Amino acid sequence: MRLFILFIAIALTACASHGGVRELTVKELSAVQSSEAFIARHGYTAEGHPTNLPVENVEVLDPLASRQDLVKWRRGTMESKAFGIAKAAPGVSWVLFRWPGEPDDFRAVRVEETTAVQVVHSRLVLDELDWIHVPVH
Repeated sequence: MRLFILFIAIALTACASHGGVRELTVKELSAVQSSEAFIARHGYTAEGHPTNLPVENVEVLDPLASRQDLVKWRRGTMESKAFGIAKAAPGVSWVLFRWPGEPDDFRAVRVEETTAVQVVHSRLVLDELDWIHVPVH
């Protein structure tokens, strides 16, 4: 019986990472909401860049491009809803967004505490992240 309980505990721990499912903490939910607003604000969704807001640098290579190019290049490159969240470091998370029409490719937004601050330029490997699913919302 003890062995069975130990097995169940290990299995549940494994489900909590690498794409596991559980309820998000308040902090994780805030990080997701901040990231979704961030990518919409900066024109990464199908809606594109809001015309009434300035184009800002939110990726490390953004200063190398014109504002017009950034608006064009960003549009439609991220789904509007996050699919996952990963712990990157203490106080830092990556909120994960799929490329539209590409179920195996994704991009991430760096979140410090609960504030989205940057679109991650590096390509991350999902299998190497300690991540959980964001429930459909």
